[in-house]
Amino acid sequence: MFQKILYERSKKINSKIILALDVDPNLDPSKTFSWCKNLIDILESNLLAIKIGYPLLLTQGLSETKKLINYIKNKDPNMPIIGDFKVADIDITNQIIADKLSDIGFDAIIFHLFVGLTGGYESLIKTLHERKKASIGVVYMSHPGAEKIYEKIYQSLTIDAVKNQIQGLVVPATNPKIISNIKKLVGNDVFLLATGIGTQGGNINKTIELGADYVIIGRSLYLSKDPLKSLKNLQSN
Repeated sequence: MFQKILYERSKKINSKIILALDVDPNLDPSKTFSWCKNLIDILESNLLAIKIGYPLLLTQGLSETKKLINYIKNKDPNMPIIGDFKVADIDITNQIIADKLSDIGFDAIIFHLFVGLTGGYESLIKTLHERKKASIGVVYMSHPGAEKIYEKIYQSLTIDAVKNQIQGLVVPATNPKIISNIKKLVGNDVFLLATGIGTQGGNINKTIELGADYVIIGRSLYLSKDPLKSLKNLQSN
C-alpha cells in the first residue's frame, strides 16, 4: 500500500519533502535531463518522493521521462515517483492515460476529483488498482482563484474520495483552514499532500501541524542556486 510506503520511508529518512521536478523555463531543453539528474543528486537523501508533471514530460517526451525515472530508481529503488498530470477526462481517456503512465514507471497518479466517479475517474482508479499504483485526488488547489470553485465542493469531493478508497488527497498549504477541515473529514484513512510551499507562501511546519502528512516543493528548490540550502531554510522557518 502506497500510504504505508510513504509513512515508513518518511520515518526512515526523517523527511516529509516531495520534490516537484518541473523545468527551468530559461534552460535549453537539451540540457534539462542533465539538470534534473544534478538536482536529484543534490537533494535525494532529503526527499521522501519525487513528483513529475506536464512541464517535464512535454519537454522531454515519454522516452526521456522513462529514462529519468529509471535513473532515479537505479539510484534509490525505493524512491516513490508521483505523476502529477491532474487527469480530468471521461473514463476511456482516463484509463488510457493511467495505463501509459504506469508503463513508464510512475508509482502514483494525481487526478482531478471534480469530474466525478461514474464515467469519470472510476476507470482510472480501477486501472491504477489493477496495476498496483496509487490514486491521489485533487480536492483543493493552492492558487488564489481556487477558492471561487473549490470552496463550494471540496467537502463533498473529500467525502466521495474516502468512500471510493482513494489513497491520497492534494490540499493547499496556502489555505490553512482548508487543510484542517479536510483532516477532520479523512482522519488517518487518507494521506494529505500539501502544495503551495515556499514560492506561493505556504509554510512547511505550520502545514504539517494542521494535518498535512507531506509537503510538495517545486520552484523554491529547482530554481534555487543552492537547492539544499533553500530546503534547509524552508524547514527551519
